[in-house]
Amino acid sequence: KAYPGKDLISLYLMDDQFRRSALAILNTRSSDPEAASIFSYILAYDFPLNGGFPAWHCAEIPMVFGTTERIPTMHDSGVLELSKKMQAAWASFAYTGVPASADIPKWEPFTQDTKQTMILDAKCHMASDHDSRLVEMVQKYRTVG
Repeated sequence: KAYPGKDLISLYLMDDQFRRSALAILNTRSSDPEAASIFSYILAYDFPLNGGFPAWHCAEIPMVFGTTERIPTMHDSGVLELSKKMQAAWASFAYTGVPASADIPKWEPFTQDTKQTMILDAKCHMASDHDSRLVEMVQKYRTVG
């Protein structure tokens, strides 16, 4: 339910370590009435490798800086299209404090009530508290090696 159309390994990789920590920070910051608005995202794009490879930690960096041509697994028209959307949103955030682009849905801030997250994928969309149950399940059943 959290990521329709994604395989189990993708779900595990997206929500094991980094998403759990990100949610803890988001929940703490959004409970502070003095804090500025915060915005959450997850890069859920399947890269063109071995039939579809989930985003890895820091995969968004070359997409935001427009250097995807340097990464062999990012040589795909879908990556380039998403990269342009992300560049516009990050530039807007740097300039206005709100990530926005005409090519993605309105990016809502993460709050205690809504827990909004932008899902950056072939088709970007906002999701509300979409993966807290998945994060709990991964934590419960993960093995420590």
